[in-house]
Amino acid sequence: MLKRVRFKNPTSPHEWIVSKVSLSQYQFTALQASMSDFRMQLNNWAQLHRHNIRYEHSQSRLRNGQTGWTAIVRINEEEWGRGRAGSKDDAEELAAQQALNVGKWSKERKN
Repeated sequence: MLKRVRFKNPTSPHEWIVSKVSLSQYQFTALQASMSDFRMQLNNWAQLHRHNIRYEHSQSRLRNGQTGWTAIVRINEEEWGRGRAGSKDDAEELAAQQALNVGKWSKERKN
């Protein structure tokens, strides 16, 4: 018999999804592995809760001569995450990951 995973108060997008469907622990682990696109997770959460999400970008020259990118993700015009990487997409991904992991997520998720 498979043990079902249930969360009374979901603390992450993964737990929220699992709270809406009945999944085994194995299925839950597979779901987590497949949801590694943090921008998609953040966007889905923002749409669900009717929040506005916006990314700001800036480009800088690194000491080694390469270009670096900084991305800031804003939810309802408040900064929730910041990421720095060699590409614009990677910087956005890091900013979204930070936004999902900050304390504001745990407070805001109840809305």
